[in-house]
Amino acid sequence: MRFAHTAGRAVLRLLLVIVIVSFATSLLLDLVPGDPAVALLGETATPEQVAALHQELRLDDPLAVRYVAWASHAAQGDLGNSLATGESVTSVVLDRLPVTAELTLLAIMLAALIAIPVAILAAYRPEGVVDRVMNTLTSGFIASPPFLTGVFLIFIFAIKADLVPPTGWAPLSEGLGDNLQRVVLPAITLALTEAAMFYRVLRSDMITVLREDYILNARARGLPTGYILLRHALRPSSFSVLTLFGLSVGRLLSGAVVIEVLFALPGLGQLLVNSVLSRDLLVVQGVVLFMAVAYVLINRLVDVGYGLLDPRVREAAAR
Repeated sequence: MRFAHTAGRAVLRLLLVIVIVSFATSLLLDLVPGDPAVALLGETATPEQVAALHQELRLDDPLAVRYVAWASHAAQGDLGNSLATGESVTSVVLDRLPVTAELTLLAIMLAALIAIPVAILAAYRPEGVVDRVMNTLTSGFIASPPFLTGVFLIFIFAIKADLVPPTGWAPLSEGLGDNLQRVVLPAITLALTEAAMFYRVLRSDMITVLREDYILNARARGLPTGYILLRHALRPSSFSVLTLFGLSVGRLLSGAVVIEVLFALPGLGQLLVNSVLSRDLLVVQGVVLFMAVAYVLINRLVDVGYGLLDPRVREAAAR
C-alpha cells in the first residue's frame, strides 16, 4: 500500500512537470513574432494559402484550445507530423535521440571519471599541490561557457594537432573507432564543466567526512588509507554529488543544443534549433517533451539511488 502511494505521487509529479514544461513551450512559441504559416510557406505564399494553413493547423484558435488538442493526442502517443517535412514527429525525434543520448551519457561518465579520483586526492591533502591546481582549473572550467571550450578544443585537437575530425557524426554502425573520433571532443566539452562541479562538491564533502570521529578511529586502528577513503569516506560524501548528477542531466541536455550545432551533430539539440528557426511547432513541442520526460525520469532514478546509499531515506519515503 505504501509502495503504491509513493509510486502514485511520483507519477503525479512526473505528469505535473510535463504539463508545465509543454504548456510553457507552447506559450513561448505563441509569443514569437511572425506568422508560423508564412514561415512555413515562405514569403511568396498567397493569402489564400496562408489562410488554408491557418485553418489546417488551427492557428486562429486560442492557445489553450490548441494545447489541449495537442496534449490529448500526445497522451495517446501521437505527437503529430512535422509541418515542414510531413514526417511523424515521434519518428524524427527517435531518429535523433541516439546521438544526444550517447553524447550525454559519455559526457557524464567522463565527468565522473575525472572528478571522483581527483576530488579524493585533493580532499586527502587539502591545500596540497593537487588541491591548489584543481581549484584553479575548475574555476576556469566553471567560468567558461561550453561553446567557448568547444571552440578551443576544436582549434587545438582538430585543427592544429589533426587528431580528430572537427565536426560531423559517425553512428556506431559504421564502427566504434569512427564513432568515438566524432563524439570525443563534444563529450569532453560538456564533461569539463560538470567535472569541475562534481569535483568542488565531492572535495568539500569529503574534507568534512574525513574529520568525523569514525574516520579518525579507523586511522587509529591502522586501516589502510585507500580503504578508509573508498570504503568509509566516499559513500557518505556521495549524496550531494548524486543530487548534482540529477541536475547535471538538465544542464547537459540544454548544453547539447549549442554543442550539437557547434560540432554539427544530428541530435535533438540541432533538431530543436532547426525547428525553432523554421517555426516547426510540433517538432519543437515533441523534442521538449522528450527532454522533459528524460530529465524527470533520471531525477526519479536519483531518488532511488538515495535509498540504495542510505536506507533511512528509503524508510522515510515509504512512510
